[in-house]
Amino acid sequence: MHITADNAYFGLAGLYINSAKVKDGGCGEPWNLENIQEYEMILSDKVLDNNCQLFADVFDVHKDDLYGDINLVSGIPFPTMNMEPKWLRFRFLNAAVSRPYLLKIKDQNLNDISQRICRIIATDGGFRKSHIAFPTEGLLIGVGERYEIVCNFSAYGGRTVYFWNDRDTEQMKDVPYFCNSHLIAKGVFGTTTTEAIPPTFVYTQNTPDPLKPIFNVLTSTDISNAMAMVNAGQYHRQMVFGRTNGHWTINGETWDTAKIAASDVGQNTWEVWKFKTGGGWFHPIHMHLVDFFVLKREREVLGQIEPMVIKTYENFSPKDVFYLGPSQNVYVLARFGAHKGDYMFHCHNLIHEDNDMMRAMKIINPTDTTANPTSAQPFIINRLYNLVYYNFKYEDPMLGETSAKPSGLVRTMTNSYVAQTLGKNLYRIFYPTPSDIVYMRGAKNPWQSQWCPA
Repeated sequence: MHITADNAYFGLAGLYINSAKVKDGGCGEPWNLENIQEYEMILSDKVLDNNCQLFADVFDVHKDDLYGDINLVSGIPFPTMNMEPKWLRFRFLNAAVSRPYLLKIKDQNLNDISQRICRIIATDGGFRKSHIAFPTEGLLIGVGERYEIVCNFSAYGGRTVYFWNDRDTEQMKDVPYFCNSHLIAKGVFGTTTTEAIPPTFVYTQNTPDPLKPIFNVLTSTDISNAMAMVNAGQYHRQMVFGRTNGHWTINGETWDTAKIAASDVGQNTWEVWKFKTGGGWFHPIHMHLVDFFVLKREREVLGQIEPMVIKTYENFSPKDVFYLGPSQNVYVLARFGAHKGDYMFHCHNLIHEDNDMMRAMKIINPTDTTANPTSAQPFIINRLYNLVYYNFKYEDPMLGETSAKPSGLVRTMTNSYVAQTLGKNLYRIFYPTPSDIVYMRGAKNPWQSQWCPA
């Protein structure tokens, strides 16, 4: 409550990895990624006081934003990364308080080589259906956003490259660009590799194909119907991010007003939300519970609406954070499942979030909503014997057997306890056993995970 920016800024930020690699117990990753070496790069910026200690003053100079002049990668300022000349994978997380990064990779002559050697493979919600070229304008990463890329450095033995933070004064309005703000890290490549034959990225291979729930719950028909709405300027809900009487607000209200912004979102229904902001600020928007697709961007210029091209790396990418630029409108599509209950959405500029630019949404029975209630079908149907998908035991994680409990009540972890836990409805819904699948007779929970062959 009101201290997230401080906690993250002073070090409480980390990268949590969901892996589909066989060696991690997964079903395997596409494009021959299994053994390609990877680097986790947590991006942030800091400012030091005259005692060389981290400095932040959220009540004065940093009351609206916090920008530093020292870029850190996973806690290391301007690191030199000694790497091998081969295919490499990079997982990026923007864990700054306010700063967006416009990522590029440049050679030692400062020529941009990103598009020539790199492919974007994954976003916040996991793998894309297909990899795409690195964008010519650079990869814009707002606070809280995650992207994964692979790059072929096999021709860069004995050479140096730079991970570069570029500048876009329109989208990154009023973001200070200090003397070293352009520098993220330096990559120094040796002349040999430790592997006789380093694994290579395979452009055409798409098997094994890790589970991507968003593509199960949002069908091509759903997307077509949503796009028809968006192209007609229609939406189910609008959320306006702005300033009201000196406060950061969403639809004129703050978190402290305790008013729910969307109180009748039907469980398993899909909706189109329009997000809007004025010309003075940009906001990285994070929605809890769901992944979504960005469908459309537009901007307002002198009262007129101008269309924008969706960024290539956003198009049909599973997202849970998106960048709402100054004077922009962004339309997103989400199916609100699998759980019921109260969830939040907020600005991920942590100064704005701490100052109550956050609202709640309530996920309720789909029959009780007036916004697209019929779209819940067929996702509330489950023929599984003695196990009902639409079930009170897990529909609201804050209630019943799934709620948090004192640690003293936790039982000793034994094989029998594990088996008993996995037998409960909560887990079998998402991890059905082979016998469960027989009883389901073809019905499927679209959010369910899959067991891999032993």
